[in-house]
Amino acid sequence: MKLLDRYILKQFLGAFVFTVLIIVSVILVIDITEKTEKFVKAQVSTEQIVGYYLDFIPWIANFITPLTVFIATVFITSKLAGRTEIIAILSSGVSFKRMLLPYLVGSVLIAVVSFVLTGWIIPNSNKTKRAFELQYLKSKFYFDQSNVHMQVAEGKYLYIRSYNNQADVGYNFTLERVDSTKLLEKLEASRITWNEEKQKWTLSNWTVHTFDGKDETIDKGRTMDTTLAIHPSEFENLERSYEGMTIPELNEEIEKLTLRGAGNVEFYQVEKYTRFTSPFAVLI
Repeated sequence: MKLLDRYILKQFLGAFVFTVLIIVSVILVIDITEKTEKFVKAQVSTEQIVGYYLDFIPWIANFITPLTVFIATVFITSKLAGRTEIIAILSSGVSFKRMLLPYLVGSVLIAVVSFVLTGWIIPNSNKTKRAFELQYLKSKFYFDQSNVHMQVAEGKYLYIRSYNNQADVGYNFTLERVDSTKLLEKLEASRITWNEEKQKWTLSNWTVHTFDGKDETIDKGRTMDTTLAIHPSEFENLERSYEGMTIPELNEEIEKLTLRGAGNVEFYQVEKYTRFTSPFAVLI
């Protein structure tokens, strides 16, 4: 890389960092002003607020990266033009396309770093940021859906009439195992309760129907601990939960939701594709 390339690249990256700091600072001040009342009402400590904004800053800085790259490009180019440096560069025999090389190198560096951040690093900090927002900034969430149907595995279908996410209790539970069009097994329970200590579900007043051709075997019991392909976290507030998922986690979630036939799978797909396309926005 020639001296001219290093000079333009240094100017470009410096302008980018400066632009990010300025815009993030403005956003930070506005955000703190808007949320101060909520912090006071929730009695959030200063340490917790600082931790929240340490997670917030990388997220917002990466979010505005395509815009800040554009601003930095315009700023540094106009600065070079104002000092008639572009005229001198072109007069020395350097073509306009060749002069764009340091811009391209700088944008590729920013795009690669941005992709790594948004794909693996920032989602982990978003987990704690989102947990803070759900606890202190948003209203308590109540799961109000009824008659929940889902496919939890190949040939296994789950049904819950209603679920109380505050007590982690589900009512009128059914789990069916099907082979093509034949019902092989049906597990019913009047109630399922999450046991945090055992990390298992406790089934109350359960009945298991096992079918072998025309023969049916019935087993009953009062309580039974078992592992199911669902977790209480799936009945919590899932608004923008994809922001706290790395790309491998997004792939797993999309695969799981597709299997269950969930209607919100497109939100996770859009998030995944956005993470792959945003670095190209930086290049453009």
